[in-house]
Amino acid sequence: MPEITKISHGLTIGDLKYGNARPGVVEATLKPGETMEQALDELDERLTSWHKKRYPHLYQEQETGSSLADYMTKSAASIPVISKDKEPEDKRIATLIADIYSCIKLSELESYQRLAKTKPELQAAYDQQYQQLIKSW
Repeated sequence: MPEITKISHGLTIGDLKYGNARPGVVEATLKPGETMEQALDELDERLTSWHKKRYPHLYQEQETGSSLADYMTKSAASIPVISKDKEPEDKRIATLIADIYSCIKLSELESYQRLAKTKPELQAAYDQQYQQLIKSW
């Protein structure tokens, strides 16, 4: 087995607010008697220390005792859930009718053609807007 004399270590630090930071790859020559694991640990500590110094705002939540699980729980609680089951059907139809009437091009309106056939009130709105667009064309 060949002797390992140099190692390198790259670090990608993920952050839910700003994306990933990639400080790069650090290469080191092993000292006599030093194991690869010891050298990798040292490189990791150095990169992490540099990253904390360079981007302290990314570590503020961690230092206050907030964990990633807490952050995810808080984030999930603040995301609104949109479900067609919770919205009354008449409201969905009213929204679709408004969308149909807001079409200013035939190509836009035609995207509602198949949907309009599912409900008489949608078909009526589609036909009326179609006639309006044909007249203005």
